[in-house]
Amino acid sequence: MRRAALLAFVLLLSLSATCGEKDEALFPPIQGWTLLCDSTVYTRETLWEYIDGAADLFVSYGFQDLHIAYYRSSPDVEIRVESYRHGSSENAYGIYSQERSPDNPAAAYGAEGYADEGLLNFVAGPWYMKLSSNQSGDQVRRGLGQVAGAIDSTLAQPHRLPVGFDLLPFRNRAPRSEQYIARDYLGYKFLTGAYVATYGPAEGCQVFVIPKGSPAAAKAVRDAFVRVAPNESWKAGNPFLRLRDPHHGPIELATRGKYVVGILGCPESKNLRLEILKNLK
Repeated sequence: MRRAALLAFVLLLSLSATCGEKDEALFPPIQGWTLLCDSTVYTRETLWEYIDGAADLFVSYGFQDLHIAYYRSSPDVEIRVESYRHGSSENAYGIYSQERSPDNPAAAYGAEGYADEGLLNFVAGPWYMKLSSNQSGDQVRRGLGQVAGAIDSTLAQPHRLPVGFDLLPFRNRAPRSEQYIARDYLGYKFLTGAYVATYGPAEGCQVFVIPKGSPAAAKAVRDAFVRVAPNESWKAGNPFLRLRDPHHGPIELATRGKYVVGILGCPESKNLRLEILKNLK
């Protein structure tokens, strides 16, 4: 009991009765809610103190800093908001897409969001916002939505996915299947910065596009892939090589200007190939 009381006292010491200007740029005052800001700001070097097991993954997506605040509407309703700032909207969406569950209902905040009992997470520009409460019920759900809406308005970020996803075909793209993989896509170190989405009814059918700095850099990635996944077949006039990857099976791979593009797990890929090439003109 004495240890629990001490921990509660330490937590109260770390909270400010009011938030500074920098905090209010993330956590706006909301009528009917008391706002308390945690004075501790976590950086790349200290994030492990807060999320030990997941810190490395966040850092791999360009994590910059974490601010935390609490909204209280009564002694019984408290919402904690964690604001993870990343170096780009792609990286923020990337870590969000790593944690998103396809089973959770969508939440219409930021570029994309999802909700569950006692939580609401969304991504807006370079911020990954995680809202949670240890209570449940309609009042908490409404509160999560009210707080998320106020923060979304304050951040004033575009309500769309990062522009890199425009490189992927729109037709037959599975809803909310997009991912941004910062590094080691498919387990290969040379596949970095991949925009990925799932297509059609076939489970595991994916398309990826990787922008590089130049056509030469794109071809270097293609050649590295061919070294680990030998070329099975190629037809004149078809820009796609058919590789046999030892871990993922057949992959169709091509370069288009500065882009590396690939198709895997798709039994019918002709239309996808046409859509990809049309998108990357």
